[in-house]
Amino acid sequence: MDTTIETQSLNTPLKFLGCWYTATNKQSITSKIIIQETFGLTNIIQTKQITDKQTSYVINNVIIPIFEYCIHNIIIPHNICNKILSKYLTVAKHKSKLPVSTPNSTMLNHNIYGIKNVWDIQLQHHISNFLLRLNKTDLLGVSTQIRLQQLQNNLWSTTNILQHPNPSIDGANKHTTTFKIIQLLRHMQLTISAYSIQPYTLTYPYTPIETLLHKHSEYNNFKKQLRNKHILFLEQLTSFDNSTLLD
Repeated sequence: MDTTIETQSLNTPLKFLGCWYTATNKQSITSKIIIQETFGLTNIIQTKQITDKQTSYVINNVIIPIFEYCIHNIIIPHNICNKILSKYLTVAKHKSKLPVSTPNSTMLNHNIYGIKNVWDIQLQHHISNFLLRLNKTDLLGVSTQIRLQQLQNNLWSTTNILQHPNPSIDGANKHTTTFKIIQLLRHMQLTISAYSIQPYTLTYPYTPIETLLHKHSEYNNFKKQLRNKHILFLEQLTSFDNSTLLD
């Protein structure tokens, strides 16, 4: 057959099983598509002759579940979630014959309209699913542990990345969904602690260099050099009796 398959640009989004993907680390394109889809559904509500309660029902049971499904492979920034929230709350206020200046808390209060906040939905979705993946023993669980170990190796620390107070990752790994979920955990001031949970860390009774230099403004650059030389502890740089630094 003389069929020619043309390659697409790396920035061209691909939709697979309802989720959007790109071949690059840039997620702004995917976020923009999700915003457009959510705004499109909200605009449809605006043109329909429905009551305030029906509007709340459609938002909670149609728009938000679609949004939640689309973010399976992506973390939407807080400011974008606020734009989506503001869009459908404005429509809900209009259908409720309330002024736009009405506090959002009125629409979000579960005793009044009970409209859900997409940022809260995202937090619940990713953190709960991440916990499930961590405890699985099938292929999904194993692949999650591998990705987590890659992040731990990049962190180059004796502290478990799930409990690290300020995890800093460089390279392509910092764009992964797993790392962004870990950042969500830190945003919520949550840590995951369990005896059997990986990643593996070194627990030798030595002095981690991180504890000495982590406050230095250039520590991230130092860390790259230390990682390349496989140096993690101060004792690797001293004589056998720890009295002097090696040349």
